[in-house]
Amino acid sequence: MYDDILLSGSRRFVVAFTRSLPGGRVRYAKMPEGDRRLFSVGCWDGAQKYIAKHEVQGRVQLQRLLNPSALFETDAKGNKVNYLRAEVQLLPEPPLPANDVPSAETWRAELLETWQQLQGLAVSFGEPHLAESFFTEVAPRISSGILAAAWQQLQVQTQMVRKQRRAMEEVRKIMEEGTMSQDEAFAQVLAQSRPTDLDWDFWEQLLPLLAAEPEQRGPMLQELVRDELKLSKARLSLKEALE
Repeated sequence: MYDDILLSGSRRFVVAFTRSLPGGRVRYAKMPEGDRRLFSVGCWDGAQKYIAKHEVQGRVQLQRLLNPSALFETDAKGNKVNYLRAEVQLLPEPPLPANDVPSAETWRAELLETWQQLQGLAVSFGEPHLAESFFTEVAPRISSGILAAAWQQLQVQTQMVRKQRRAMEEVRKIMEEGTMSQDEAFAQVLAQSRPTDLDWDFWEQLLPLLAAEPEQRGPMLQELVRDELKLSKARLSLKEALE
C-alpha cells in the first residue's frame, strides 16, 4: 500500500472502521458473518512519508469497494496479503470562525479544562501525555475532528503502555514462582494476550466518535474525556490507599 501511495503521488489513504477479532486483528474469514461489515464513514490520512508518519485530514464516505476479496486474503501464517481499495467521497468539515472559541461551542472550554486535569494524572502515573502547548496554542483553534484524532492517538498509546506493564507484571509473578525460565514466561504471557493488541471494547468507544458529524463530535469527546478522568481519579485513590 505504501509503495502504491508513494508511486502514485497521492500521499493519501483511508482508514475504514470495522469490527475485529479479540485482540484487534481483522480477519474476515475467521469472523462471524454478522461482523463482516465496514462502517460507511472513515477518515482519510495524509502527509505520508517513508517513515510512515501521517495525520488525519478529514472524513470520507465509502461509495464502492473495488476489491472486497482483500478482506479474506491471507498467507499461510494468517497475515493479510493485500489491502482494500474503494471509491470514496470526501465529506466537508465546516471551518471554525476566526475567533478562538466560538460561542456556539460551549463544550470546548470544559473539554480542555477536563483534559488538562487528566493530563496531570497521566504525568503522575508515568503514562503518555501531550505537551502543554497543545492546550494553549493548538487545541483552541483546531476542528473537533483533529481533536478527536489526537484523543484517539493518545488513548492508543496509553492502552499500549498499560497492557505492556500488566504483561511485565505477569512475567515477574511467574518468575517468582520459579517454575519457568524468563523466555518461557514471556511466551506464556504473549500466548494469552499480546501487549500490542487492542480489543473491540476499546475501539467500540472510539469509532462512533470518529464517525460522528462535526456538531456532535465535540460533546461526545467531552463525555469520553470526563469519563476517563473519573476512572483515573479512582485509580489514584486506590493507589494511594494501597501505599
